[in-house]
Amino acid sequence: MQAALGIVTAAVWVVYLHILVSGFRRQRRTEILITIGGPSAVSGHFLIGNLSLEPVYVLDILLTCRVRDRLITFAVGDSETGDAELGEAGRLTVQTPLKSGNHVDARKVCKHLRRFQIRAQEVRDIADIADIADIAGLKVTVIAATAASSMHRCGRARFACLRRARAAKSAAD
Repeated sequence: MQAALGIVTAAVWVVYLHILVSGFRRQRRTEILITIGGPSAVSGHFLIGNLSLEPVYVLDILLTCRVRDRLITFAVGDSETGDAELGEAGRLTVQTPLKSGNHVDARKVCKHLRRFQIRAQEVRDIADIADIADIAGLKVTVIAATAASSMHRCGRARFACLRRARAAKSAAD
């Protein structure tokens, strides 16, 4: 009887320890949310939110686009000229500290797609992207650093291009 009671007590303590450790791990886990906010997908803004309990520092944004059944990836977070190539002066980078529970506006989707188009045209082995409508799919990766870990963390989100989806839907109707 006493041995059984000791085993039950030990099992209860193991469960308590497991709950404590899993809660501690969850608190230290980095969660980066990427959404599009605004009137529509292309004219909307990328919003980057920090859902973790510790602050993060956003380092860069990688854009992976599906163009003519090829995946092409470029970093679009920094610019040597700000948004001058897009016709406006602006900040040179999206690098910023992000407190817990806060979000940052990471520019309009169309500006990132235009910057992607410019960078794709600078690379010789990639055929010119004549129009943003050539982009069939979009994956956004935000790379961030946190004091909780020596490794960089990232958040990813996938978006379907709405222009093609709307065109296919109206053709089906």
